[in-house]
Amino acid sequence: NESQDVTDVIGRAFGFFASVKEAMIFAFNLPPIPELGTATGFNLYLQDRGNLGHQALLDARNQLLGMASQNPMLQQVRPNGLEDAPQLKVDVDYEKATALGLTIENINNTLSAAWGSSYINDFIDRGRVKRVYLQGEADARMLP
Repeated sequence: NESQDVTDVIGRAFGFFASVKEAMIFAFNLPPIPELGTATGFNLYLQDRGNLGHQALLDARNQLLGMASQNPMLQQVRPNGLEDAPQLKVDVDYEKATALGLTIENINNTLSAAWGSSYINDFIDRGRVKRVYLQGEADARMLP
């Protein structure tokens, strides 16, 4: 059956795995003899030696990936790691926090639970163990 060809299965797997936003998942065709295949690949690292900035480095990375994907000798070329995500800078008045009896750990745990989640405990509901998590409302977690 042609639809069961390994390259077709890998292609369908890549399409499915691309929909999983929480992870980077890749499918590979393993070589018939270990260590004799091309599955191990190689890594390439870009450096901003001209101090052009983060956006210029991303543009260069994307250009390089585009060129590499056109080369028939290279397959499944992709960036290593996760894409950039927004970051927040939180200014904490440590003197005031200390005066209120708060530690840095208290502050970090509170922010982590409010913008993410925090496991609290388990409880029994009709004979089933259920986990309890603390987290902020969805709209507050999306735009802190």
